[in-house]
Amino acid sequence: TIDIGNDSGDAVEISGSGSIDIGAESTADARGNALMWKNPFASGQQQYGFAVGVWVGISNSSVKIHDGVTIESPVSDPSVNSAVSLSAESTNSVGGSARVAQNFEGQAYGDVPETPNNPNNRALAIGVAYANTTATVEIKEGASVLAPAGDVSITSNGTENVSVMAGTRSYQNGQVGIALGVEIAESE
Repeated sequence: TIDIGNDSGDAVEISGSGSIDIGAESTADARGNALMWKNPFASGQQQYGFAVGVWVGISNSSVKIHDGVTIESPVSDPSVNSAVSLSAESTNSVGGSARVAQNFEGQAYGDVPETPNNPNNRALAIGVAYANTTATVEIKEGASVLAPAGDVSITSNGTENVSVMAGTRSYQNGQVGIALGVEIAESE
């Protein structure tokens, strides 16, 4: 967050002899996996398998120009780049996979011995991803942004990538498998 000035309207002046760039940028990356697989070393037969994954990404960037603030690139020579740029950019990447894998009967994996099949397997996998992305540029009444010989550019960009995969696998037999994936994205 870039906050220039205050709510009391005190005078603040930002001036330059060329371009003025004021920008805020934020990135959130919340990715992962929740995996449950049948434990071949457990005594007896495991009937239940659960995997729950929750991923939260919050990415906020903002530029606030308060009352009484003047931002000016006062160069009047058109051969000099005297642009003023205000920008906010937020990127948010959230998600993953929640999986349950059971019933590997007759299959050995590395140091894990062959395991018996259990036709009573029940599996539940839940994946939830939440992304909150904010990118704002706010110029309050009474503020000035000037570039007499150039352009004033005001941009805000928010990018979200939210994905969830939830699944259950009972490779041989099994009673039930339930998978639920939820994606929630909020942006401003």
